[in-house]
Amino acid sequence: MPRLLACLLVSFMIAATARPALAGTCQAEVDQLVKSNTTDLLNSVIEEKPELADISEEQLVIQSGQILLGSPRGDLKAHGWMMLLWYGGEEGRNMVAESGPTLETEEARAHLYYVMGLWQLRADDPETAAKGRELLSQVRDTGKVTFAPDEMWTMLLEECDLPE
Repeated sequence: MPRLLACLLVSFMIAATARPALAGTCQAEVDQLVKSNTTDLLNSVIEEKPELADISEEQLVIQSGQILLGSPRGDLKAHGWMMLLWYGGEEGRNMVAESGPTLETEEARAHLYYVMGLWQLRADDPETAAKGRELLSQVRDTGKVTFAPDEMWTMLLEECDLPE
């Protein structure tokens, strides 16, 4: 597994440097951000373990998400939570919910709150989306989520459009 985690790490670092496009709706921006950050990771998993290409996308997401959640690094955990929330179905969402109480550091919690803020920001309900933006603002202020570039924070907190 260490080789697989190393491949995930390299793919993550490449994806994390991608600059967001001009802002549109927050839902579209967040979904695109998550897609770009997780697609490269999932592709690297399949390259490392070609036999996984034969399993369902949801199971690939579940297995990859579990690997990332096992990392000591908050940024890798964040990408695991993204995968599980967006593409892991009910099982993935349950795994995210169950992982929260097990987090032991402020950094790990900040990364979970970052992902939860993204999840809320993409909501159709204006109130939920606004709460997601507020949570993301609080997370940014902690300084503990350092893999997100300044342009991304600006887009999420100031430029993308909340639902009406």
